[in-house]
Amino acid sequence: MKKCHVLHYVIGDYLVPAGSNVFILLYRLHHHERFYADPFAFRPERFSDNSENNGQVPHHPYSYIPFSAGPRNCIGKALLIREPSDGVRVFSGNI
Repeated sequence: MKKCHVLHYVIGDYLVPAGSNVFILLYRLHHHERFYADPFAFRPERFSDNSENNGQVPHHPYSYIPFSAGPRNCIGKALLIREPSDGVRVFSGNI
């Protein structure tokens, strides 16, 4: 939840008054037709970094935010990114 601190903010046709609580509906964002063709289909390739992107709309950096975004994002993100390399190190005996 984010608090709107400016006097007011306009999003599309909506006016958000100062002091309003603002929620981002991640499920809706992650299944939005504007960002993903056939959003309910399982297509992991849509998140690949290749430039063709298989005919998809170019990937917006905030169209998929499973760990949130910005300075207050999930502290588990760093752990998740580091975990595979730690597992390889343990299994290879290079602790």
